Amino acid sequence: MIGRIHKRRGDERGATIVEFSLVALLFFSLVFVVIELGLAFHKKLVVDDGVQSAARVGAAVGNGLDVDLNILDALIGDLDSLSNSGSEVISHVEVYKVNANGTPNLIELNRYFYTWTPDPTDCDWTPCPEGSDGYNGWSWRPDERNVAVGALDEIGVKVYYSHAFITGFLPGGSPTCDIPAGNPTNCWTEDTILRLEPLQFSVGA
Repeated sequence: MIGRIHKRRGDERGATIVEFSLVALLFFSLVFVVIELGLAFHKKLVVDDGVQSAARVGAAVGNGLDVDLNILDALIGDLDSLSNSGSEVISHVEVYKVNANGTPNLIELNRYFYTWTPDPTDCDWTPCPEGSDGYNGWSWRPDERNVAVGALDEIGVKVYYSHAFITGFLPGGSPTCDIPAGNPTNCWTEDTILRLEPLQFSVGA
């Protein structure tokens, strides 16, 4: 009789340990998933905010000589909360003319790869969109952007970046954003489209 009681108690302790292990596994799995989603959402918000700022600058500067450089500077200025201003996750940025149906004009599109350096005198982009270079051979030159009232172009800014999930519980993450043969893979994207602001002329009295 006593032996049966001890056996029953041992079985109960074993069952309790198994139940606790299952509950703990489920609990910590949920915690890790929440952390993963939080980190991914934070990065998405930061990049999205940067893209919107960049597009607003592009719309305001219009066809200014250094407009694309101003766009990229505005983007990076909003990525301070990411390590090295996002250099570890940002792959490249596209600045493009928007078609009438709202899709990117793949012919009039400039692509810039992020090559951040700690030296503030170096350009962080390849190619470097400095107006002094003349934009020779570029797909969408600043001086080709229409800022005339009634015929305003729309500008799009799209950022390609990567996000790797730490625990591996969630699918869809990748530590790199690749573009083999010009076709991005394993990339997350954020984009914004705005109409260029019309050129204003002051009229003297």
